[in-house]
Amino acid sequence: MFNFQDFLGFMAINDAMEEEENNSSPKYTSGSSDEPVTTGGKIAVVGTILGIVLGIVFESWLCFIFIAAAGFIIGLYHDVYKSTEDKKKDDTENSEETN
Repeated sequence: MFNFQDFLGFMAINDAMEEEENNSSPKYTSGSSDEPVTTGGKIAVVGTILGIVLGIVFESWLCFIFIAAAGFIIGLYHDVYKSTEDKKKDDTENSEETN
């Protein structure tokens, strides 16, 4: 037997599907982005994976936490250092062009 709650559920699903079809700008992306992964990001991921592996091998949460945190901090430091160096380089090139 078809009850009223089934009808309400069907209507809610149908409305959501129609709204999604009519919405030209989705609220989320498919996960792909045009920005390349930075070297610091790669360092952070490798540090996390290494921390997981060594944490499992040595059966230690402390090992995992320290190695993952170290990878994250080193990766973040690398990206910040690289961006400041690039900015300094751009500033010196712009000042030489104006002279």
